Amino acid sequence: MAPVALAHKLERQVYKLQTRIYQASRRGDVKAVQRLQRLLLNLAD
Repeated sequence: MAPVALAHKLERQVYKLQTRIYQASRRGDVKAVQRLQRLLLNLAD
């Protein structure tokens, strides 16, 4: 896969996770927020 396509895929994953984090925080679901943030941090590994 081309580097540009990989970068686009990564950006998409980051955006989706950020959206899920925002929604969980609006619900007050602290556990979900922490789990999703951990996922986001480990996404680039």
